[in-house]
Amino acid sequence: MSTRYQLWDKASQVITPIGEVLTAGQWMERYPAAAAIPYVLAAGEVNGAFCTPLAQMKQICAQQGCDFSACGTDQEALDAIEAFEDAQNAPGEAVSNEELTATSLASIAASLEYQNMLTLDDAEVV
Repeated sequence: MSTRYQLWDKASQVITPIGEVLTAGQWMERYPAAAAIPYVLAAGEVNGAFCTPLAQMKQICAQQGCDFSACGTDQEALDAIEAFEDAQNAPGEAVSNEELTATSLASIAASLEYQNMLTLDDAEVV
């Protein structure tokens, strides 16, 4: 079940981030395409914070690697999108302290070597 997104049922009111409370009719008057195609809104009370056609959202996510082959319904596609986003935003492997220390020491050594080279006198070419 999606926690960030919801399919708009074309009957519920829409509340925007600026506090507007719009009926379904007012929302469809403002966005006529919403009456004809499935739209995705933000989940929660302020559901007008996000609004996009489901097909466009699926296309963008498919280009990034989301697999919709097992999805039979729009809700399953929405769940797949959210799972895909969660996987992309999951933290990667943490860098170990040893690796971080080794990298830092190598960087410090290179900086000191460069600083020492700057203090050397230029060799004269005869």
